[in-house]
Amino acid sequence: MKIVFLYAGGRSQRMEALQTKRAPTEFFYGAIELAQLGHTIDFLEIPTASPIWAGICNALFKKILPARTSGDDVVGVGQLLQRLRGMDCIVATTTSIALSLAIWKKMGCMRSPMIGIHCGILNYPPRGVKRWVTRALLRGKPMILFARPEAEAAQKFFGLSDIFAVPFGVDTNFWCPADFEGNHILSIGSDSRRDYGTLIEAARQCPLPIKILTSCPLPDDPPLNISVLRGSWKNPVVDDIELLHLYRKSRFVVIPLHDSIQPSGQSAALQAMACGRPVIITHTSGLWTDKNFKNNQEIILVPEKNPTVLAREMMRLWNDPIQCAKMGTLARQAVLRVGTIQSFSNGILKCCRREIDKQMPS
Repeated sequence: MKIVFLYAGGRSQRMEALQTKRAPTEFFYGAIELAQLGHTIDFLEIPTASPIWAGICNALFKKILPARTSGDDVVGVGQLLQRLRGMDCIVATTTSIALSLAIWKKMGCMRSPMIGIHCGILNYPPRGVKRWVTRALLRGKPMILFARPEAEAAQKFFGLSDIFAVPFGVDTNFWCPADFEGNHILSIGSDSRRDYGTLIEAARQCPLPIKILTSCPLPDDPPLNISVLRGSWKNPVVDDIELLHLYRKSRFVVIPLHDSIQPSGQSAALQAMACGRPVIITHTSGLWTDKNFKNNQEIILVPEKNPTVLAREMMRLWNDPIQCAKMGTLARQAVLRVGTIQSFSNGILKCCRREIDKQMPS
């Protein structure tokens, strides 16, 4: 099967690191694993759009462009249409890419089956004409979401049936345990759903060493037991190997979140758990654990915006190293069971085959 994956920027520079096993494969959303199964896989990043054509597109269609899509996205995808012809299936790895591709498909410029991977599409739900346009473009083009709550919410909001939950997974060969004695608590992530304010208030109640790796704004006066490393996906302050060591040298990982239907914190939690480190994470509306991860055995769920409970759980886990180590072992076993990138790639392949079969003559 010939499948092309379309990405936003940031993958090409990781390919060399991937070849030397200095990067995990999950950032390619299952493409590496499908290539290993013998499928012909192409990797394409959306090029920078012509500013003239992007400006024209924005000026003419800004009021009706679908949710989370701009003229830059539409023009950038359009520049790749020639390279997409003849593919058995196209996998668009973000909402903006998927909707831009759907526009070209709607205009008859591209005939290959496609699926779109979406996350956070309901963070700012489209209204009025934008909702109608978004729904029209999504119809008949399967949506993949990383967790059941967001998939069910999207089905209800858009009134569409081709919306599937395919739980995300991580590269458990790269993210793996090592025999380090944890000497800090780690918190990581830069999306807008991170709630570092609650973590900082919890840190004032428990004198434990906490490292925060983020590009999110933080209060000017964090307590002395917090140290901050500034970095994000686009501007990393540590590479993947260094992040691996940060996970391994932590005693456990804390992921504080604002409530959202988006399954925030999923990749960071799975990475940490694959490294054999327990995770404390906020219980949100979009919680991705479903029934696959047992609370207080393989993961610890805490209520939103409750620094007292968070501080209590951090102290409890820190002061019980035997239980902490046991939970870390169970956490990795859970990820191996239901959270690998191989499992995610199998879900992508199943969706691709379904779409290809639909277009086969009966």
